[in-house]
Amino acid sequence: MHLRAPVVGCLCLVALMVLAGVSACVGRFPLHPGQVLGALLAAVGLGAGAPPADAELVHTILFGARLPRIGGAMCVGAALSVAGAAYQAVFRNPLVSPGLLGVLAGAGTGAALG
Repeated sequence: MHLRAPVVGCLCLVALMVLAGVSACVGRFPLHPGQVLGALLAAVGLGAGAPPADAELVHTILFGARLPRIGGAMCVGAALSVAGAAYQAVFRNPLVSPGLLGVLAGAGTGAALG
């Protein structure tokens, strides 16, 4: 069975959204998926009825810690994949490494300074 690029892209997008949803629920203070969905709907103005007693705590956990980290992880992953694809395109080598132009040494120096 041969999968085409759009099908694979859609499957990867669905997997990304599922994993983002799961990561919004797990943590030091686990949240029920219904709580997460309720907080997201309330944030866009689609909340129904009176908010539950722990709505403020769920909002703080979700919007103060988890969603910014999930968004940051998605941005970093996207940037790393674009950088890898750019390296492969520039050098026309699918197995190119970051050590080719000294990027690996520069990243190590930046990490040590940080």
